[in-house]
Amino acid sequence: MANTKSAKKMVRKIAARTEVNKNRRSRMRTYVRKVEEAIESGDKKAAAEALKAAQPEIMRAAGKGVIHKNTSARTEVNKNRRSRMRTYVRKVEEAIESGDKKAAAEALKAAQPEIMRAAGKGVIHKNTSARKVSRLSARVKAMG
Repeated sequence: MANTKSAKKMVRKIAARTEVNKNRRSRMRTYVRKVEEAIESGDKKAAAEALKAAQPEIMRAAGKGVIHKNTSARTEVNKNRRSRMRTYVRKVEEAIESGDKKAAAEALKAAQPEIMRAAGKGVIHKNTSARKVSRLSARVKAMG
C-alpha cells in the first residue's frame, strides 16, 4: 500500500492509464478479429477493407505504447501473409470444385510455395502447412 502522497497519486494515475490502455487494446483486438472473420468467410473485398481498417488501429496502439511497435509490425505482416496463403488455397479448392484437373494442378503449384513460406515465417505451424499441401495434392490426384 502506498504511504506517501505522491505514491498514492501515482497509484491513481496508473489505474487511470491502465483503464485507457485496456480500451485501446480491446479496440485493436476487435479490428484484428474482424479481419480474421472476413478472411474465414472468404469474402475478399470485405477482408481487404477490414485489413485496411485494422492497420491504422494496430499502428495507433503501437504509437500509444499499448503494444510494442515490433509486435504491431509483425501482426500486420502476418495478417497479410495469412490472407495471401488462404487466397491461394481457395483458388486450388475452386479449381477442384470446377473439375478442371489442369487448372487445379497449376493452382496447387502456385499455392504450395506460398503455404511453405507462411510456415517458414511462423504464420502457421510447419505440420499444418504439410497437412494442407498433402490434402490438396491428394484431392487434385483423385480428380483422375
